[in-house]
Amino acid sequence: MMNCMGGMMGGMMGFGFPGLLMMGSVVLVIVGAILLLVLLFRRSDGSTSGLATSAGANSSGQEMPLTILQRRYAGGEIGSEEYQRIRSDLLRDGNS
Repeated sequence: MMNCMGGMMGGMMGFGFPGLLMMGSVVLVIVGAILLLVLLFRRSDGSTSGLATSAGANSSGQEMPLTILQRRYAGGEIGSEEYQRIRSDLLRDGNS
């Protein structure tokens, strides 16, 4: 009976350094995959980490008025005359 118990305990505890190294590498791969997924999801939803802002946005992440105006004109929401009028107002007021 003692040999059986000793044999089982020895088998469970006997994986040694190669086993620890293998378990450590598996843990590192899993942690790396999780970090990669988090990074990809952050980029896909449009959020930034403060390292760079998207084109046409200020430091707080809000779109600039001229960028919004250009997008509305390009999308056909406003006509050429209205675009020119609003653009000149924005440039005159310094809200570009």
